[in-house]
Amino acid sequence: MFHNNAGFHFSGGRFYSVAGDVNLQINTVAGAGHPEEPRTIQDRDSLDEGFDGDIQRRFAPHSTTSERYSTATIQAAADTFVRPCLEDMVHIATSNVNHIYQATGLDTLHRHAVVEAMYDSAESFPQPRCHPETRIEFLEDLLRRFDDPDTRVLWLHGPAGAGKSAIMQSLCQRLHDVGRLGGSYFFKRGHPNRSNGRFLFATLAYQLAIFERSLKFPISKGVEANPTLVSSSIATQLRQLIVEPCGLASGCGRRILLIDGLDECDGIPVQQEILRSVGDIVCAHHTLPIKIIIASRPEPDISEMFGNPCFGDLDTINIEQSFADVDIFLRREFARIHKEHHSTMSTIPLPWPSDDVLSHLVEQSSGYFIYADTVIKFVDDKYFRPTEQLEIIFNADSECDLSPFSPLDQLYRQILCQVPNRCRPRLFTILSLIFHPGWPEYLTICHIAQLLDLEASDIQLAMRGLHSVFAIDADSQRIILRHASFRDFLISKERSSDFYIGSVSHRLDSARAMLTTLSCKHSPPADHIVWMVARIWIDYITSLEPCDVLLPLIREVNFDFCFLKGFLADDGQLVNWLAKTRDCPKDLLELWERVYHARSYSLEHLLNRNVPEGQTQLRRLQAFTHFLSIFSSDHSDPPPDPRPKWVSCSRILMDISWPEMLASIWDLQFFDSNVQRRWWTDEVQLLDSDPQLWTSNPRWTSDVYRDVAVAHVRLFRKISDGEILLVPLMQTRFGETFSTPLSGCPPSNPDLLHELHQLSLNWTEVSALRLRRMLTVSNARCIMEWLQTSPTCPPDLVRRWELSVSASDDPDSDKTFTILPSPHLLLVTAGVETNS
Repeated sequence: MFHNNAGFHFSGGRFYSVAGDVNLQINTVAGAGHPEEPRTIQDRDSLDEGFDGDIQRRFAPHSTTSERYSTATIQAAADTFVRPCLEDMVHIATSNVNHIYQATGLDTLHRHAVVEAMYDSAESFPQPRCHPETRIEFLEDLLRRFDDPDTRVLWLHGPAGAGKSAIMQSLCQRLHDVGRLGGSYFFKRGHPNRSNGRFLFATLAYQLAIFERSLKFPISKGVEANPTLVSSSIATQLRQLIVEPCGLASGCGRRILLIDGLDECDGIPVQQEILRSVGDIVCAHHTLPIKIIIASRPEPDISEMFGNPCFGDLDTINIEQSFADVDIFLRREFARIHKEHHSTMSTIPLPWPSDDVLSHLVEQSSGYFIYADTVIKFVDDKYFRPTEQLEIIFNADSECDLSPFSPLDQLYRQILCQVPNRCRPRLFTILSLIFHPGWPEYLTICHIAQLLDLEASDIQLAMRGLHSVFAIDADSQRIILRHASFRDFLISKERSSDFYIGSVSHRLDSARAMLTTLSCKHSPPADHIVWMVARIWIDYITSLEPCDVLLPLIREVNFDFCFLKGFLADDGQLVNWLAKTRDCPKDLLELWERVYHARSYSLEHLLNRNVPEGQTQLRRLQAFTHFLSIFSSDHSDPPPDPRPKWVSCSRILMDISWPEMLASIWDLQFFDSNVQRRWWTDEVQLLDSDPQLWTSNPRWTSDVYRDVAVAHVRLFRKISDGEILLVPLMQTRFGETFSTPLSGCPPSNPDLLHELHQLSLNWTEVSALRLRRMLTVSNARCIMEWLQTSPTCPPDLVRRWELSVSASDDPDSDKTFTILPSPHLLLVTAGVETNS
């Protein structure tokens, strides 16, 4: 291959360094082999010209100075002159050739290592670091955990902007200072090299060989023996580049490998492969002298992989909110800005800014540093006054060319862009509902599912990609917003653009969901979303421009949700909204006018109207409302406002529709009022002095006793069947008052006997559980005694109530009544079997 000791001849391929002074003479032979004029590089100075110094570093970083120079220049010469000459023959003539340099395994590793991903790389300067006065205890805790022999893999997780990378950079520096750093890799989304997970373990192995002397030889020799390792699978690289050399090395110190931003590695399958490989090694090698800490957002795919049994009892650390550290950071940085901007801040007294401003900024940060860091960078702009910059932050929605939150906006867009396009419509509907200001803080996944008529799992799937900005409490399923600034981003059209949740279409979707929920006719539990919707829906609907698309849904609203808890507290704003709506049906407008009329009608006016005897429905309304107001109240003076609750309870007890109820209250205004006394105080005094005196009240006739008693039993039956809105009735003494109308009803009344018999026949385990929440033992005893005095009462009905009362502990107390459920009336109590 060599010619006359002056050089060598090669055709294609690669070669490494030739040490010594060189004279490159390249003769190209084209076609039939006719030579052209040779191109010659005479000495080292000429070799330096036109070659990037990085080439020297990259191709032979671990040889001597002359070796490093020769490797780089000749390799560059080959790349420059040989590759373009396809089908050419190349002759290189040299003088004073000393020796041939063979590349080591470390050279190969270096060519495949991503230097930019290391913690002290020049590309990422200045690296994010924790402020010297913050995260002190947190970092100390991390270092202590590395001393625990049982800790082999540690997962550091937190939402976007929590400061994970700053913590990892600071941790790298501390480990490097004490000689325990094994290597680091900082992923970066979108970077051509740093986002590629297949470079990870080659980069970490290269650093291990540099930092740990005992590993340099086995790692280098392993690559020399098999140069294809750097292109092997992730699992193979981890095993043969790191694990096996650690087993061969003697006296290997305990080193820490740090992997930051795993969620920014391109491709979920690659992320999973990395974790799977680490998990397999953890299971198979219990004495490995290295420990691994992985930092990432709590993305579902990563969380699920860490839940794999191979990780065992994984040591995890959640980067909690740290309002105190953010406060320290802001105070120190604002003090620095005040000092460095002396020309514009000399007239601004300290402390600046005020404590109120600082408190607001700390609150807006949600305890995470990304918001605080964004504020500081914006205020610290040397081309503007810090005071004016801070003012812009507090008026971010005002028209201004400057965008103080551009870094935050970019982060939030990046998070939302990860959501598949086909999932976004549902997600944006969910977000528009979550960020409505009227919701309570305890909004849960189940609440949103109820509102959208979906399964809770559907909501979790839609929000799967937002774990960086939302947290879901594992026990309560409560939705927790990690970043308050995320809400500000979504509700600002200028900042969020395509992700804006305040568009007309999104708000109409939310309005439809609310109105559909309010149209339900069944009995929802106390924690159902419908009770929350009832508080806010009118404000939400009337905040929209009047539109006829919502009118059919407004017509279907169940008014119980407006009256039962007093949620209809506005001054007719929905009526005004309807009046402005084009093509609003007249009957719908009149219906809601009557709703507001009933809402504003006082108990005093309702009960003291002089209604003629022929107006049966109105007299029943007065009697039922009077009964409920006296015997289901707390006897306060003045009486509680009946309009939110008793109007609805009277309707339920009377078993009439809402249009009938509203029409009756509407008609009462046309009769004269005869208010001569404070009837409420007088009535309560009578009841308190002698409960029997109420029977002489002319309002109460035998027909009223019968109607109220029968209505009670029918209501109990509907409650046991789950047909009635039980929740608001439980907030009254409604169930305790049944004995009052019952005692005034004749014992032989066939209507009441029939209803009590039907109630007994319908008892099941579920229905009994509902009913017992409305009855007390004393009431049940009154029912039993009334049945015992009835000459026409069936014996099985009497026995049914006798056994139920006797089954209750301490029957003289007013505690919950123990009902014996048995649809076939097979009763077994205290060892006595009765088959009725």
